[in-house]
Amino acid sequence: NMGKVNDNSTTDTIQDKSLVLTPLQPQTILLNDEETIATLYPIPCDSSLFPHGLLSFILDEFNMEISKGVSFPYYESLTKEEFEDIWFHRDGHLCIMVLGEIPELDYGAVTGKTDLRNNYGTLIETQRHTTAYVARKKKKKLNLNIQWEKQCLGVFSLHPAYPGRSAHISTGTFLVNAGIRGKGIGKALADTFLEWAKGLGFTSAYFPLVYGTNVGMRCILEELNFRRVGMLPSSAILKGFDI
Repeated sequence: NMGKVNDNSTTDTIQDKSLVLTPLQPQTILLNDEETIATLYPIPCDSSLFPHGLLSFILDEFNMEISKGVSFPYYESLTKEEFEDIWFHRDGHLCIMVLGEIPELDYGAVTGKTDLRNNYGTLIETQRHTTAYVARKKKKKLNLNIQWEKQCLGVFSLHPAYPGRSAHISTGTFLVNAGIRGKGIGKALADTFLEWAKGLGFTSAYFPLVYGTNVGMRCILEELNFRRVGMLPSSAILKGFDI
């Protein structure tokens, strides 16, 4: 689906999670039906910052896509450690897109910006300034009783594609909940990826491995004016396709 940069994820557990902040802000949007509210939360890449059960759900979704054999290069399902090694880049973020708002996922630093600017120009009333939301955000109780297969709409990673002199080029991996398709989730993830990449100082984005079979992602990237810079013939052994 998307290019990846393997790196060791952070292994130390962060004790006071309320002190972990990102300059990125959550973005609350309306889905295609113009009624359903969803929020995209940026979380620094540390597995200890995620609610219990959420990473297991994402891993299961990712492994299900791997088993289809047409979007990702892996032959076998990944272990939790292998998954974190791929998705948790030490200089990266994960975006978790959920229905509604979940304060425990909010690691955004307090800013002096207006609500409209904090929400990247999307005019939707949010709960972020309410007493209950702020209290839950600060407390960061991660043992949540949530059915993530119904609550989590999608996810993407965002990190440098290369080190050092080329660290200004961003890349990542996208994953949409297989049970919730056709609501514009993939497009929303891609739009937010570009917005957050710009906010983190990246000047371009590059996805080196988008298979021809991944029609949905290709269409989204083309709609966002990405340009295909090359094609590698026989670059993958995909299920149901000859080399």
